[in-house]
Amino acid sequence: MKSTKILLIGFLLFMISNVNAQSLSQYRWENRLVLLLTESNDNAEYQEQITIFHNENKGLKERKIIVYRVVPSDELFKEYKKTESAFEFVLIGLDGGEKLRRNSHLSIEKLYAIIDGMPMRRSELGN
Repeated sequence: MKSTKILLIGFLLFMISNVNAQSLSQYRWENRLVLLLTESNDNAEYQEQITIFHNENKGLKERKIIVYRVVPSDELFKEYKKTESAFEFVLIGLDGGEKLRRNSHLSIEKLYAIIDGMPMRRSELGN
């Protein structure tokens, strides 16, 4: 089990990385962002979310989703951290606006349903 987690984390490191405030603006109108704010990589909710994203490269890419891990040493942590919870999930839309915030992991089906219901996503599907 422990080696599986290590492999999973290693596999996702290319997809999940740290981010700073300046770089968020470069994604506006190009990508949706998922910010995983965690006080520790060992946090159970964070680990569950990473597991959920495993093998979802196609779906994430299709919906233009980039996932970032945001830790206390990152400047975005102070900007986006809103609760005392050790984990927060934040979805940022193409327009740069916050679309969803929660203190627990989110199933891939719910994430896709939220995004697929957005007007810009429906427009993408129409094109």
